[in-house]
Amino acid sequence: VRTWRQIVERHPQLTGDEQDGLFLNGPETIQRKTEWALSEKLGGVMLWELGQDVPGERSLLRHIHRTISPSTRPR
Repeated sequence: VRTWRQIVERHPQLTGDEQDGLFLNGPETIQRKTEWALSEKLGGVMLWELGQDVPGERSLLRHIHRTISPSTRPR
């Protein structure tokens, strides 16, 4: 089992949710799951552990925030 941080460090070119046959909850899946939680009016979404996320644009928490934030949500 690898953390998101470890995956990003090993595969800096990773842009999707699959790497060498390994399917993961990357940015695309996190956005879809967050959109689903919003559409179902669920109480929220979570990350397992913030210490396993990465800083910057590839942060999964950042993708959650962008998806739920009214100012950045697609209309």
